[in-house]
Amino acid sequence: RADYATAIVDMFGLTEYFAFIDGGDINITKSQQLERLVNNGIDASTAVMIGDRNIDIEAGKSNGLKSVGVTWGFGDLDELELAAPDHLIRSPNELLELFP
Repeated sequence: RADYATAIVDMFGLTEYFAFIDGGDINITKSQQLERLVNNGIDASTAVMIGDRNIDIEAGKSNGLKSVGVTWGFGDLDELELAAPDHLIRSPNELLELFP
């Protein structure tokens, strides 16, 4: 949910690094979430969808976002490889290399 996502990001002191925070509210698809992001003025050409499941990667692609598949979540490597993200990483530290 959006309220949980906001609270978690705020709890870790990361709010200043986000221009838009949303969550998986009831009857809202991941693709619709990202559509709301773009409709709220986020530039799809500079935004990145980071996810651990194929649905994350597919939602990003359907909204014109670059995608990063991460292997430390609920998805598995085969699922992510089939989704063909722009980048596939195996540790959070690799994010630092992608986004210095």
